[in-house]
Amino acid sequence: MPEICLSGTESLSHPLSPSPFFLSSVFVSPPPTTIIQITPHDPSLTKEIIAGIKTSGKELTAGEDGGTNKVVTVTFPKPTKDVRDQLIELAKEKAEATRTKIKRVHSDSRAQLKKISGMGKDDIHKLDKEIAKATEDANKQVKDLLTAKEKELAASI
Repeated sequence: MPEICLSGTESLSHPLSPSPFFLSSVFVSPPPTTIIQITPHDPSLTKEIIAGIKTSGKELTAGEDGGTNKVVTVTFPKPTKDVRDQLIELAKEKAEATRTKIKRVHSDSRAQLKKISGMGKDDIHKLDKEIAKATEDANKQVKDLLTAKEKELAASI
C-alpha cells in the first residue's frame, strides 16, 4: 500500500498524485480530551485506516463508529510520567537547538555588519545594539515557550 503523508493542514498528498487531494475530514477534541475523529471521504478506506493506526506502534486505540459516515475514532493513551519526562527533555533539546540557531544568526549578522563599508561607527554601533536586542527578545521567547510547555506537560496527568 502506498504511503500517504501530510503535506499541509488542508490536504494530503500521495507520492503518485501530481497534486494534493483530500482524503478525510479530521476533528480533534480540545484538551484534555485525547480523541481524534477521522471521517474518510471514501468509507471503503475505513478498515485500512484503522489497521494502519493499530500497527503504527504508537499504542493508539482505533475503532469504527458505525453509521453511513464510517467515522474512525482514535484514542490516545494518557502519557505516563516517563513519557512526560521524555517529552520535557525533548522540548529542552529543541529549545537548546533553537537557541544555538539564534546565536548563529546573531554571529552572522554581526559579521555582515562589520563588512559594511561607508557607515559611520555610530550607525554600526546602533545596528549592533538592535541585533543584540533582537537576539535577546528571541531567546526570551524561547525560554517562555519552554516554560509553558514544561508546565503543560507536567500537568497532563
